[in-house]
Formats: sequence, structure tokens, C-alpha cells
Amino acid sequence: ILLKEKAERGDTQAAFLLGQLHYEEILFDGIKAEDPRALYQLAVIYYVGLGTKEDLVRTIFQTDRVFMYCRCSRGSLESQGALGVMYLYGQGVRKDPDAALFCLKEAAERGNVYAQGHLTACYYHRKLYSRAAALGERVCRYEDISAIERHTDCLEEFIRKGIAIAMFYSARCLQLGRGVLKNRDRAARIDPEICKELQMDVVQGRI
Repeated sequence: ILLKEKAERGDTQAAFLLGQLHYEEILFDGIKAEDPRALYQLAVIYYVGLGTKEDLVRTIFQTDRVFMYCRCSRGSLESQGALGVMYLYGQGVRKDPDAALFCLKEAAERGNVYAQGHLTACYYHRKLYSRAAALGERVCRYEDISAIERHTDCLEEFIRKGIAIAMFYSARCLQLGRGVLKNRDRAARIDPEICKELQMDVVQGRI
């Protein structure tokens, strides 16, 4: 509104910014029906009430559209992983373990490390310990974060979080002998600070 008023008073900078805003809105309108990232961002906007009223019904509608897009076309790697986590923990959508498992497996197979970490957790809590141990051990070996970021186009923060989650559950498997031979020494060598932080996440129900 302020931009419009300034533009109407002859402010050239305001007129330029207003034109740019309209142009970007047109671009967004053109892709929001088919681009999974745009659909996902719409869901986030409705969920947190960013620039609009919070609307859980629209949030669920948009995430369902992303899910269907991912099922049909494999969609955006980052969005697919994030959607799997949302379904897994019921964040902004109804909790749906089957949809979560589908999205996480698809994203994990395509290289999304954040999804791989949560899939490790998902396997562990479903008592699929052999799968949890194998996937967790593989993710624990990742070292070149920058290369993964370039290859997958996923944010470094979430790559690190995915590795941390996998490390935590890998350590649990080794410590308790679930899905792998018990080896407390190896479990103890996995970064204790990461395990301490994620233990709190588990206790508080965040993962």
C-alpha cells in the first residue's frame, strides 16, 4: 500500500519496486500450480501465517498437492525430503507414516541426506533395526558436505542435520546391538556432543 501511494505521488524508486513486485507475483502465479518448491512455500506461508492468516486447511491442501506431485514426477529433491519430515511428525499436516515413508525413501534414494537421516530414525522406530544400522553407517561416512550440497542442491544446514541424526541412531544400534553386532567402543567414538543434542530432541519428541 505504501509503495502504491508513493508511486502515485511520482516517486520513481517506489514505482520501480512496485513494478518489480507485480512482475514477481506474476511469475509466482505462473509456477505455483506446478512447481513443487512454490507449492511447498505456499504451505509454509499458510502454516505460519506469513503475510496472511494462518490456515491449516490450506496448509494441508498445499502439502497434499506437493505429495501428489512428488508421487507422479519425483519433483523437487529438497521439497520431497521436507514433505516426508512434515508427514512423519505431523508438522503442519496430518500425521501420515505411509506418506512419510514414501517421500523419505524417494528423497533418500536420490541423495537427500536430511531425508536419509530421518529415514534412519523412521526405520529404527519401526524396529527395522538392520535397515537403520546399515543406512546410518553409510550416512556416517559422508565427509565432503560442499560436494553433497552442489550435487543435491540442498542446504548445508540440513545436510549436517541429516548426518547428525544418522550418527545418533547408528550409535544407538551399536550400543544396544540392534541390527548389528553390539560394539560399545564404536558407539562411544561417534561424536558425543551430537548424540547429547539429539538425545534431547528424542526426549522432547522433536525427532
